[in-house]
Amino acid sequence: MKYDINLIKDYVLGNDIDYNIEELEDDYNFMIDVINYTNDKNMYHFCSNKLKNNYEFIKYIVIKFKTNINFICNVVDNY
Repeated sequence: MKYDINLIKDYVLGNDIDYNIEELEDDYNFMIDVINYTNDKNMYHFCSNKLKNNYEFIKYIVIKFKTNINFICNVVDNY
């Protein structure tokens, strides 16, 4: 984990944080930490369009949620 667990928890819970939310949602490492922490595919929807078009990020999502074919197809179609 590259980011502090408390920051990740606060982000997931919707608490006030001292960071720019848009920048965090555009940060590859932060969003991977969030998805690994929550294990929730829906966190993908909070990612920036830049991340949704990042090959390495999409590869991570496909591998992480490989058993959910419908979700993976939507992610790849969006990519």
